[in-house]
Amino acid sequence: MTRLTSPLTGVAALLALGLTALAANAAGPSRTFVSATGTDSGTCTRATPCRTLAFAHGVTASGGEIAILDTAGYGSLTITKSISIVNPGGVEAGILASAGGDALTIAAAGSDVISLRGLTIEGAGSGANGIVLTTGGKLTIVDSVVRGFTANGINIAPSSGATTFFIGNTLVSDNGSIGIRIAPPLGIATASGSMNHVAANNNGANGIHVSGALTFGAAMKVTITNSVATGNTSVGILCESADTYAATRVVVTNSSVSGNGYGVYTGGSTSTAPAFLWISSSVASSNANYGLYNAIGSSGHMFTFGNNVVVGNTSGPSFGPIDSQGAL
Repeated sequence: MTRLTSPLTGVAALLALGLTALAANAAGPSRTFVSATGTDSGTCTRATPCRTLAFAHGVTASGGEIAILDTAGYGSLTITKSISIVNPGGVEAGILASAGGDALTIAAAGSDVISLRGLTIEGAGSGANGIVLTTGGKLTIVDSVVRGFTANGINIAPSSGATTFFIGNTLVSDNGSIGIRIAPPLGIATASGSMNHVAANNNGANGIHVSGALTFGAAMKVTITNSVATGNTSVGILCESADTYAATRVVVTNSSVSGNGYGVYTGGSTSTAPAFLWISSSVASSNANYGLYNAIGSSGHMFTFGNNVVVGNTSGPSFGPIDSQGAL
């Protein structure tokens, strides 16, 4: 006996297949490619790469990767999801900010993970900020150069949540204000992490600036190792707390702070907003003021372990109460 199939059944099956294909399409590929000879169309495959990071970001699945194929400028970008942007080496992956604009903005979810490798981020003397994080869970920046912005090179300033970061083997230089700024706005957001083999040089204010502005929440903790801050107009490394609760903790080790206004500076706004900095096995030399400076009357606390070299600073080696050692 032959069973007749309802036309509606066939239509439903076709519809289901179509929806499945659309869903797969909407998810996008997990790996996309950009090239100097690419075109912003399609899904940015290896054979037919796209031209800009912004277009590739739009078609890449969350958690995916954008690979740089050759030397070019790839345009400014706003990141809104988990993604990796990777330059495998041997080429220059340029991101140039427009006048008054930011080169790379991260406005992702609190659970999103962003990784940036091998990027050359240029302000050309007119772009505002290099990398700006307003929201995002985890950020990694390695093997990169950020330079020539009128404001900050890297500005990690989450408005909510607890962002963690790692910056490694990266040069941040010649910016109008701060090289690397870790400073959530007033509230309960925190940003904690590590920097290793970072150079923050020739910036108009501070090289590395860590500032807590908490009214409630856990302390911010930042570790700086094997790094250099030199030629910055105001301070090489600044650790401060900027509001009533903001506990900020910075550890500096095996690093060099020289040729700045001040070498290492700690300060806090009130006695309930402590800023703690520990420095070990480091050099603070040839700064225009003090090598180590702990602001009197603030809630700054600086600790050394007696193994630093603090010499040749114009105003003297140190200022303010500095303890011989401190425990975390």
